[in-house]
Formats: sequence, structure tokens, C-alpha cells
Amino acid sequence: MTELKENKVLIVGGGLGGLILANGLQKHGTNQINVQVFERDQTPDTRSQGYIIGLKPNGIEAIKESVSEEKFTRIEKLFKPGQFVISDRNLNVLMNLSSGNTINRGELRKILMEGIDIKFGKRLRTYEENEHGVSATFEDNTSVEGDILVGADGVKSAVRQKKIPDFKFANVNVYRIQALIPNVDAEIFKAIFPTENGIIIKTLGNVKNTIIFGRIKTFQEAISFGLEKEEDDEEIDEDEQEEAQKSGEMILVNYEWRPEPNTPLPQSKEQLLECMRKGTQSFNPLVIKLFNELAKPEHLIETKPVELTQAEPYAKQPTSRVTLLGDSAHAMTSHAGIGANTAMKSASDLAHTLVDIFINKKPFIETLEAYEKQMITRGFQAIDISRSNTERMHSSNVGVIGEAIRNTMMKFIVKLVDWGVIKLPN
Repeated sequence: MTELKENKVLIVGGGLGGLILANGLQKHGTNQINVQVFERDQTPDTRSQGYIIGLKPNGIEAIKESVSEEKFTRIEKLFKPGQFVISDRNLNVLMNLSSGNTINRGELRKILMEGIDIKFGKRLRTYEENEHGVSATFEDNTSVEGDILVGADGVKSAVRQKKIPDFKFANVNVYRIQALIPNVDAEIFKAIFPTENGIIIKTLGNVKNTIIFGRIKTFQEAISFGLEKEEDDEEIDEDEQEEAQKSGEMILVNYEWRPEPNTPLPQSKEQLLECMRKGTQSFNPLVIKLFNELAKPEHLIETKPVELTQAEPYAKQPTSRVTLLGDSAHAMTSHAGIGANTAMKSASDLAHTLVDIFINKKPFIETLEAYEKQMITRGFQAIDISRSNTERMHSSNVGVIGEAIRNTMMKFIVKLVDWGVIKLPN
């Protein structure tokens, strides 16, 4: 029988999932649960936490259930109406729908961090379980002991690597190229972003490719928006950055495509740019101009394409003092926009589970195991939904007739929404 002495929960990872869990334990634990969060970043602002996320009903419910009334009031004021805009390769708008609420991820995280005991600069090295508790050791040679350790440390989870050593990622055979293109002229901006407040546009190609265009004013905003940079990548030219930030005219490009079988992947910035040029050669002339005249190799973020992956199903490990949460347990592609919401919902559930264990004295193993089964089931349902969207966007080339049918159907869906036949979630 597992003995719990200190009511102490160690949370590895200070992202949304870990912070929702910490807030939930603080709110419902009636000061009887000691919670500490350990974050690998040196400071709260060391690394971007992403730009905006779409909030689904389960995500909003998880936030409201986990934070104080005062915090939720402030968070709710940050909600902004979401706009879901899709265009075809000729930049004709196919969908322009309200899509519930969005929130700036960084602003949400700042509020969630308030009043939480967070230790920064704590990259987990390993952990050890014994009959008395669990001990976490960090790269700075410090260690801490607690009753339960929660791995909320994301896709590259150090907790998961030990908890589930056979865990694997599946390559979904879709790759991403990112570029930050400065000095974009007004004509191109107006064509890609037809509305004044439009900042994100998803464009559907016809050769297993899609593009997300982001409207960017500063280089730092690009980092927040979702620009991902490896530590050993070359820096984007500083003069270009400075000039672009003066003009306020930059476009962040997320180009995704499924390569043809037996086709070598690009292995340099020059090859990455050529890949985008080839994939968009039948697009609107202004998109062609963007990639062929304005984009330069130094505007590419990576030197190789990034493969999109998802968690493979795995055998559930015996329930113990160590459990997982969010991407550490069920990383998925981003094409359904439900990853953060799924993590927050599981975090809210885990908070109630741990309150039942520590405060209500419910059986440890049985109670935590019930959470884990539900978390894994929900997570892999989300993986399947996301993968379905990935395939729908990148599974096959679309001919002229097929493209016309697809575009007509998408416009018809908009009409059904306008007529009230299809109801969108609030």
C-alpha cells in the first residue's frame, strides 16, 4: 500500500498544463497540499510560450474550475473573438467564420503563475521512487522529495523517458518549413490578409501542401507567434530584422507539405526555399512574388525541414507515484487546435484526483489509475482527430475539378452556418 506523508506534489513543467494543475490543487486543496512547479527555463520570459490559442468549451471549463474567481475574471477579459479564415491558392477566401474565443498564451500563463511556487532553471535529470516517496534530481545537482511527481514537461518530456522507456513518436510524413520574410510590400499584404484585423490565414494548396501566413510587426512577435528556432541555427540577419521592425512589414510563413515517395528532403536553406517555390508555382502571382523575389535563404529559420509527429499508442505502465499530463503523454499534430485544451482538461481532472487522494483519503492506486486511463483515452481521441485533419489537408494532390468541388463545398458550409443549419461551439 502506498503511504503518503507530506501531501507534496512535484510538477515538472511550467506550461499551461502544469500551471492549471498547480492552480487547481491550490484552489481545491484547502491549504493541505504542498505544490511546487519546476521549470527548465531560467526565467518566466526566457522562451516564448506561443502566441494565441483557440479556447474550446472544455478548455474554458478547465480554467474556470481550476483558478480563483478573481483570476478567472481577469483571464476572461483577455478573451477575444476568434476568426477562422481559409483561402485557396489564388487567395480567394473560402471560409471566414467566428470560431469561439482565443487568448494570448503568454498573457494567460502570466496570470496562472501568480501565487504559485515555481522554481526556474530546473531541468530534470532523473527521478527515483521508493516506499517513502519520489525524489527528483535536476541538472544543477539539486534534488527535492515529494509524494507524487507529475510530468507536464511537454513533447520532449524527461519524466516520460524514464516512466515509459519504449514510448515512440510516429512520423506522419508531413514536414514543415518556417520563414520570416521582411519588407513585404502593401500589395502582397492586402492580398494575403484581406481584412484589417486578420493576422492568421490558412491557405490550401493543390499538391499536398498548406501554408499558414502570419502577420508580424516585430521579430519578438514572430517568436511569440510560433517561430521555432533551434539553439544551433544561424541567426536571421540582424540588419534585416532591424529594417523589418522599422517598417512593420513581415510575414511569418509556416509551409507544410507531404513529399512524394522516394523524394529526397531538402537539406539546406537554399533547398528549403526552392521547395516552397516549387510547391507554390501555381499559386496567386503575389504569393509567387513573395517566395521568388522577396524571400531569401537567410529568411529560412531551419536548415532542414521539421517532421511532424504524433505519439504512438503505448502499453499503460503500472500506476505509481509518477504520472503524466498533456504532450508528455499524448503529443499530436496541430491541425485541430485542441492540444492545449486537452492538456488543460486533464490537468483539471488530475487536480480533483489528487484532492481525492490527499484530502478525501480515497485509495491511491485505484484513484490515480482511473485518471490515467481517462487521460490516455481522451488524449488519443484528440490525436486521432488531429491526424484526420492532417490527412485531409495533405493526403493527395487535387486536380482542377477536385479543387473546384472542395472550394464550393467549403463555401457551402459557410452558408449552412449563416443559415443556422450548422452550429459552431461558443
